[in-house]
Amino acid sequence: MRRIKTKQDAEKNKRNGQIIVGVLLIFLMVFSTIGYSMLSGEETNKEEKRKYNGFESVKDESGFWKTETDNGIIATTYTPSETENILINFDISLLSIYQKPIYYVPETNEDVSEIFRNLDIFALRFQEACLEGRNCENENVVVKTCSDNVFVFSESENIKIYKQENCIFIEAPLNEQIRASDRLIFKIFGIQ
Repeated sequence: MRRIKTKQDAEKNKRNGQIIVGVLLIFLMVFSTIGYSMLSGEETNKEEKRKYNGFESVKDESGFWKTETDNGIIATTYTPSETENILINFDISLLSIYQKPIYYVPETNEDVSEIFRNLDIFALRFQEACLEGRNCENENVVVKTCSDNVFVFSESENIKIYKQENCIFIEAPLNEQIRASDRLIFKIFGIQ
């Protein structure tokens, strides 16, 4: 036979049940917060960082290496150490392109986008062009000489970056043109 419960016993059992549920909810909230903070801490610790010549590059969630310079943050595909073996034996700085139009003769759109992404806010404008004396596939572009700021991208077996007057030639295999572009960016911003 079952014992008959008094009203006081029923209220006591109800209150005990509420206390147990409350303690379980508090326990769940506390450990959820601790677990979340631990997981967030692990993600921060996994952030990739590289240092080079006093500059720190941090890989962001989009896969670009962000490097803070005196003139702002640049975003590159490669780190400075991955491009340091590419020779550039001429001087170039941000001042040489600041508020001036930049013309480009592209091999692919990827090589130009790397330069554009980092120099766009400093240049007066970017415009596709054809270098005088070359056979141009696109007849609708302007023809420029090396008296203008022209970046000329072309496919080559070896990586070479050199300058003739105001033309900068970036020659590289197609799969290395972005790396060569990053090397030029690091030179312009004084990282290398």
